[in-house]
Amino acid sequence: MFSTSSFGSQNKYNVNNSIELSNCPNDSISKVCWSMNSSLLAASSWDKSVTVWEVQHMGGNSVNTRFGKFLISPKHSAPVLDCAISSDSRYLFSGGCDNELKMHDMSSRQSQTIGRHDAPISNIFWCDEQKFVVTGSWDKTIKFWNGQSQNPIYSLSIPERVYAMDLKYPALVVAAADNAVYVWNLQNITPTPYKRIQTQLKLQPRSISLFPDRTGFAIGSIEGRCAIAHIEESHRDKNFPFRCHRVTSSSPDIAYSINSIDFHLQYGTFATGGSDGAIAFWDKDNKSRLTIMKTMPAPVTDIKFSPSGKLLAYSLSYDWSKGYDNTAINNSCNKVLLHVMNDEHVCPKGKRS
Repeated sequence: MFSTSSFGSQNKYNVNNSIELSNCPNDSISKVCWSMNSSLLAASSWDKSVTVWEVQHMGGNSVNTRFGKFLISPKHSAPVLDCAISSDSRYLFSGGCDNELKMHDMSSRQSQTIGRHDAPISNIFWCDEQKFVVTGSWDKTIKFWNGQSQNPIYSLSIPERVYAMDLKYPALVVAAADNAVYVWNLQNITPTPYKRIQTQLKLQPRSISLFPDRTGFAIGSIEGRCAIAHIEESHRDKNFPFRCHRVTSSSPDIAYSINSIDFHLQYGTFATGGSDGAIAFWDKDNKSRLTIMKTMPAPVTDIKFSPSGKLLAYSLSYDWSKGYDNTAINNSCNKVLLHVMNDEHVCPKGKRS
C-alpha cells in the first residue's frame, strides 16, 4: 500500500521536515536517481544493493511513497556506486566495486550482467536518444552498452580515473583525477574528446552537472570549492569559481567536500550537497545563493531534482571523507529523504511572483 506524507516528523537527522523514506539501505548510500516520469526513485549502496521506491506527488506538500525493495539487485558482490533507470522505467542498471554492469528487469525481476570494466564503475547514465547505457570507471575508460552483448559498442580512454560524470544529450562531461573535464558530443562519438577543459579547482573533483542548455557545467571538489565553466571559449569570460560548504568562523577555514551538484531543469538554478550536511541552492547567472536548508548532522552524499522539478531527493550517510573514523561512522545514518521544492529554493529572485 502507499503511505501518504505531508511533511516528515522532525528528528535528529530530519531537521528540515522532509519526507523520510522507509526501508533504506544498511550501509552508506552512494547515489540516488529518478525515473524520467518522476514515479520511481532508486538508491545504490555500499551494502551491495539497490533500493527502489514508487513516488506519487499529490500536489503541494503531499507525497505518497511505496517501498519496493528490489530483491534481485543484491547479487552484486561488492558495494554499488551508481544506478540508472531506463526512460520506460522497465530496466534498472547498477554497477560498482565488483566492476560489473548489471541490468535488472523490474517486471520479471530477472537480472543479468551486460558489461564489465577492469576497475570499479563509478558512474552510470541511460541515454534515451541512443538507447544505450554509458559507464565511467576507475580503469580510465568510458564505455557504451546496448544490453545485447557483454562487449561495449564504444569504448573511450582518458588519461586518468573517472571521478564524476553527467549526460544531457547530446553532451557528455567527464571529470577525471587529473582535474580536467573531457567533453563529448554523443551525436558524433570520436576517440578524441570534443573539448578538454582544465578546471579552476585546486584539488580532486567530486561532482559535476551540466547546465540544462548544455552550454557548460558546474563542478565541485573535495575542498569546498565550486566552479562554473562554459564549454565554448567564446563564453569563457562567464566562468568563475566560488567557495561553499565551508566553516569560515575557524582559523583556518574548514572545507568540506561537495559530494553532489544538480541543476533544476526549469529554472536553470542548481543545488549543492556537501560533507558538512548542508544543501544550498544557487543562481549562477546572478552569482548568488538563493537559500540554504538547515544543516544536518550527517554528510549529504547525493542530491537529485525530480525531472518534474517538484521534489528534491537527497541521501544522508557517512561519506568516508574523514577516513575510518569511529565517531563519524557511529554518529551518521543511512537515510533517503524527499523535500518539496518551492520558489524560495529554485526560482531566481527576479522571476518570483
